[in-house]
Amino acid sequence: MDDRPADTGRWWCVSPDPLCLTDPEGRLLALNPAWLAMSGRDDPAVLPGDLADLVHPDDAPQTRAALEATANAPQRFAARCRAADGAFRPYGWVAVRDGDTVTCALHPAPDGDADAERNTDTRRREEVFAILAHDLRNPLCAISSGTNLLMRKAPCPAATRILGLMQESVLRMIELVDTVTDFGNARLGGGLRLDCHATDALEATLEQTVGEVRLFEPDAEVETRFDLGQPVICDARRIAQLLSALLSNALTHGNRPARIGIDAAAHDGRFTLSVTNEGPAILPSVQPSIFAPFFRHGAQTRFTGLGLGLYIARAIAEAHGGTLTAVSTADGTAFTLDMPADRALEPEAAGRTRAEGSKERAIA
Repeated sequence: MDDRPADTGRWWCVSPDPLCLTDPEGRLLALNPAWLAMSGRDDPAVLPGDLADLVHPDDAPQTRAALEATANAPQRFAARCRAADGAFRPYGWVAVRDGDTVTCALHPAPDGDADAERNTDTRRREEVFAILAHDLRNPLCAISSGTNLLMRKAPCPAATRILGLMQESVLRMIELVDTVTDFGNARLGGGLRLDCHATDALEATLEQTVGEVRLFEPDAEVETRFDLGQPVICDARRIAQLLSALLSNALTHGNRPARIGIDAAAHDGRFTLSVTNEGPAILPSVQPSIFAPFFRHGAQTRFTGLGLGLYIARAIAEAHGGTLTAVSTADGTAFTLDMPADRALEPEAAGRTRAEGSKERAIA
């Protein structure tokens, strides 16, 4: 039989690199002869159901996320793939979408070369994030201050309205820069920096975050249940950032009008924070990828972004020595932060990853 897909040419058969075709969800459509030889498969008509079945389990979430991201641009990433002897080998991947199919091409990379390439990429990306943090944020803050000054002196309502729109755009740009900078620190740089203190005012911080949502989404029904029976040692600003990301996710993927429940409790040395929304369940095939960077699934609302909110929220949870988990059923979806509330502070522990009792913790 001819195992070549109808929309490919001779390159499919003669390419020395493994190639495959999938749909955007990662379901396999075809493997070329080079991939079959690499994986030791005999029958091209017998395929595993999902591309993720062929990669290392730890690399499956980023593979799924990359396939989703091809909707915006071709993706380059690294993932280990199973060879004929059952061992996993490192490969550099290129994934390109064409209509309803995604073509993936693999290029083998020896372990040493792959490590060197990753280290070089890391250094380059760290430089980019440093530029974003300094060279972009400073002029944006200057523009923001300038528009505020002009708004106080604007001669007419039309000028005030235009300056207000400009101010909103600048604040959005600053938010994007901060998000990308957080991603760089969590993924590639020295880690998310926390400024942890024992606080009795965490409930007020959470209420302020919820109030901002009520201001911009007046139709949303947000119910809060707070029971903070002890002080919480944390970076309150980061906890508010985590809550904001979870609320944004609930507004994006939940039913409209939104009905959201927020529960927070601090007792017996633990702090928990849950955000629950009504809406369709997260598909089992999607759940392993929801915390992957740049992953966006099925959102068709005005709440769009870089797809980094949940990734950074989990990094914040881990930096506090805690976890962020999701449970999704037909009744709704709940994201829950669980972390120590009374961990001792150690001023010298700023550079350690998930260290016990660090004042400033880092995610490598």
